Amino acid sequence: GDSVKMAAEGNTEAGFPGKLDKLRGIAAIYPNYIQIVASQESGIKTLADLKGKSLSVGAPASGTELNARAIFAAAGLKYEDLGRVEYLPFAESVELIKNRQLDATLQSAGLGVASIRDLATSVPINV
Repeated sequence: GDSVKMAAEGNTEAGFPGKLDKLRGIAAIYPNYIQIVASQESGIKTLADLKGKSLSVGAPASGTELNARAIFAAAGLKYEDLGRVEYLPFAESVELIKNRQLDATLQSAGLGVASIRDLATSVPINV
């Protein structure tokens, strides 16, 4: 979806140096949902609550990270508004939240993804 569109447009911020005019989408494989999950202890319940907090946004320039940038732009937020931005895999983000070293994670994944289930069974969370 979003990554294919950015590739076709040659979105340099997403890592595509030029338009890919011959790129064609055939089908969507499975739906992903953007899920922002925080420990209840963090006090995060809204996007605005992320100000000054630590958040993992996935690998740099990944679909997940690009979704994070788009969501923040729509909400009038920038990475600079956060206390710390991490570029971590889902499982590592969850471990840091469980160990109180990270406040929240943004994950673009199917509903019921193992990393979020693991977190939800370990600490109280807000989604």
